[in-house]
Amino acid sequence: MRKWAVSLLVAVFVSVVGTSVVRAEDWEKHSEPVPTKVLVRVLSHGAKAMSQKTGALVVFRDARTGKELDKGAVQGSTGDTKALMEAGYQRMEPATGLIKGDKGFMPDGTPYESTDEAAKYIATLYLDRPTQLLIEVYGPLMPQHSMGSTITNTWVFPGEDVLGQGIVVDLRGLIIDARDSLRGADIKADDVKSGIQVPFFMRMMCGCPIAPKSMGLQWRAEDFKITVQAYYKGKLYHEEVTTSDKLFVDVSSFKANVPLPANLPAGSVSKERVKIRIMAAQPSQANYGIDEFDVYLNR
Repeated sequence: MRKWAVSLLVAVFVSVVGTSVVRAEDWEKHSEPVPTKVLVRVLSHGAKAMSQKTGALVVFRDARTGKELDKGAVQGSTGDTKALMEAGYQRMEPATGLIKGDKGFMPDGTPYESTDEAAKYIATLYLDRPTQLLIEVYGPLMPQHSMGSTITNTWVFPGEDVLGQGIVVDLRGLIIDARDSLRGADIKADDVKSGIQVPFFMRMMCGCPIAPKSMGLQWRAEDFKITVQAYYKGKLYHEEVTTSDKLFVDVSSFKANVPLPANLPAGSVSKERVKIRIMAAQPSQANYGIDEFDVYLNR
């Protein structure tokens, strides 16, 4: 999300929420700010935790003023796959599988205990009064074109740490990343008469792998719709829609073929621009991702 859009969201939230906040004036229990810890975990929607590998940035703001109070990147792993993706937990219980030792139940009723703790960021805020926080999350940090964002809010009280599971934020999206060697590449049209090969990576936002169901992974390529488009002279000339298992090469690795434009001039051509766009959708989770880039045809 662009910075101006984030600023607008913060301004709108402040204008709506700020007018309803009870003004305490100068009458407060604490004469000095009290250090208060707030733990945040970020879940890739329909998958595991955002970790330090793909990265997620957490920003804390005072919802009333918009002032930045703290920020930092999550540290740790994506968590225990079985605990997060298979085990069930009662909503009223604090266990969610995010913390090592959390106890849940597998679909067949077998007890299961989480063996790993999911990544987190712990902020230390200095508060002298009850404060309503805006918590902004941005991720993944790499590749940047796949970055998404979300905002939530909560009240925090001076000296009352928010730890344990912490505040869990859900981040939607998919990582779609074409090979860097294709971006802005000069391609000899005569070398790709059968089409431009477009290899790309697709992962969940946490970096979790995607492959056909026969490989036994949690995220099945058959569940992802891929739309490949190509534009020449500003007009769509090619579109292919299929499931990602039809484009599968290796775990999280796929390949599409884009034909040359039919109206590419005959004879010598130089720097004829073609825009290629890859769009991925996981309808069951309402997750979407995109990558697009230009190549230049020469003859």
